[in-house]
Amino acid sequence: MMGEREEDDDTEEAWLQLRPMEPLPSQCCGSGCSPCVFDLYHRDLARWEAARASKDRSLLRGPESQ
Repeated sequence: MMGEREEDDDTEEAWLQLRPMEPLPSQCCGSGCSPCVFDLYHRDLARWEAARASKDRSLLRGPESQ
């Protein structure tokens, strides 16, 4: 039983390492770019959340890679 828990922690750790990092406020130029670095972050975060919920890392590649 202890080994199973450790495997779950490893899996959780692996998923957390794949989570996109939020851009710093200084990384946005404030010019209304389309897409903004924050738009890209939110897109990638939604993709990561969906992949994590379904435990399918292939979803992290996105539609352009499939």
